[in-house]
Amino acid sequence: MASKFDVENLGPGGRYAVERVADVAGVGAGSRVLELGAGHGIAAIHLAETRQCRVVATDIDIEKLERLQRRVLSLGLETYVDASPLDCTKNFPHATDSFDLVLAGSVLDRTDAMHVPVREAYRVLRPGGHLAIYGAVWKREIRDEAVMRVLGKHIQSMPDYELLLAQQGFRIATSRLLPDHLWADYYRQFVEALEDEYETEPDIPQPWGWYEEAAIVLTHLDVIGVGLVVGRKDPIEEPTGPIEMAAEALPELSELTASN
Repeated sequence: MASKFDVENLGPGGRYAVERVADVAGVGAGSRVLELGAGHGIAAIHLAETRQCRVVATDIDIEKLERLQRRVLSLGLETYVDASPLDCTKNFPHATDSFDLVLAGSVLDRTDAMHVPVREAYRVLRPGGHLAIYGAVWKREIRDEAVMRVLGKHIQSMPDYELLLAQQGFRIATSRLLPDHLWADYYRQFVEALEDEYETEPDIPQPWGWYEEAAIVLTHLDVIGVGLVVGRKDPIEEPTGPIEMAAEALPELSELTASN
């Protein structure tokens, strides 16, 4: 079924990032997904519609979750999407080894305690599950003050995210910069929507902050980009070395000793 909600509004990367993540993680019918910072639920709705997976969409903003739940009900997706409040900088209430994918789009760069959601993601993922992070990243070590002013001070580089995931036990499944045009696509639709709204309701205040943010980001694409980093929680391998072989031989040794 087609959704009336444009998944590109999810943030820079939009449909492209969500679909790449779903492909890498092998999301399909029966998969369980935990989304951090779900906002209006655009990614959750998209995954539920296109992959028939179960999504727990979380956010700290209760009003956004209420709107998300109304959208889910209007689309008849209540058996696929569950809206739940969560502060991702604190321990998750979910059971260990209970999800196949944890999705974090444009959310970790809003906190200075990134290790907490990454650590908790590792815990709640099943062996073989994936954590996907996407959003704004530094392309170079230069930290531009104008960009930080409009996007925040916690933006990371791709190596920063890779190291963060590796420190919590993840193996990097994929790490890539996404096409720069995704920034233009992201801002263009917002500007067009805002201008359409202004034409119908000329008395509303113009949100100049959006125009400033778009202008700064689009003129600084030499230092800022859209990144996608996916980590995999590998299954624990069974030991096959000399110690394991000796352990297997113990029952035989006991039987031989008893017979003598």
